[in-house]
Amino acid sequence: MKNLLTSSLIFCATLIFSNLVPSQSDAASCTASTTWNSGTVFDPNEGNFYQTCTATPIAMKLKVFEIGLCKTAPTPADTSTCSTLFKNAAGKEVEINKAGEVPLDQNATMDSGVYGHAYLIISSTFSTKVQMEFSAARKAVDGTAGTVCFTNGNTYDEVTEKYDVISCAGAGAPAFSTETLKVFENTTAGATNAFNAQLNYVAPGTNSRFNLFLLDSNRSLSTRTVLDDDGDLVPMNTVDRPYIFGHQILSNSVSIDPLSTRGLDVGISITDALEVGFVQDGGNYGKDSSGNPLTCNDPNNVGCIADSILSGFQFKITTN
Repeated sequence: MKNLLTSSLIFCATLIFSNLVPSQSDAASCTASTTWNSGTVFDPNEGNFYQTCTATPIAMKLKVFEIGLCKTAPTPADTSTCSTLFKNAAGKEVEINKAGEVPLDQNATMDSGVYGHAYLIISSTFSTKVQMEFSAARKAVDGTAGTVCFTNGNTYDEVTEKYDVISCAGAGAPAFSTETLKVFENTTAGATNAFNAQLNYVAPGTNSRFNLFLLDSNRSLSTRTVLDDDGDLVPMNTVDRPYIFGHQILSNSVSIDPLSTRGLDVGISITDALEVGFVQDGGNYGKDSSGNPLTCNDPNNVGCIADSILSGFQFKITTN
């Protein structure tokens, strides 16, 4: 066994664990000139009504329960070949900024060998704070307008379809907005029954593979089927799923040698971790926090900023 304290060999991995779609990973970064019709189509099955770009949050809050490296592929039911880098039954709340440091404050003990897999367990509820500046005024679906758009502290709620987490003004006042993930959504063209508790995914342009699972409170894979909001087999407000289990097949394995490996560090990069959605003029998009319908009213046809949702982050472990 090897006790590891601090570190530096780097592997990076994007763990996509939100209700956003695999195709969205190709979305371009938001710029000062981004409008509705310059984004990336969110769902080919629904046309170009809703388009997205990626943004880097000011900070992200999440609760971490476990992080580990494994010699063979782990599952929610079997992590027997894994060495746990961090574990806290109650979960540790962490706030991650652009520097990406994760203050887990726990030493790790690992067996020697080659580790080709990584996993983590986090809460399915997380919060992000973002601010974007545009070259001309943009409208948000909540009716506000200005050159600065930001998360307003409201909760993104898939159950009640309350999505008004972005406001715009002449100056920013960003606050943390919260999202709870109930389903993985795969809206690849032609996809059917796309709302479920498991998603297998290959990151575009890479060989990195991800297996993502939503777990019930007993830490087992949720087996209840959930369809979309217009035809739920199980209403999403009755679905448990408080945990996300993410497994990644590493593109470069990590070797632990008792003579040369002194330590490990864990970091998370949140660059382009958010998908910011734009809807076209006249489009209806969910409800505000009071339950009133949201409609984009923009005669200039640049669209309205609809929401900001977590799409993933870069999970980094370093060793030396």
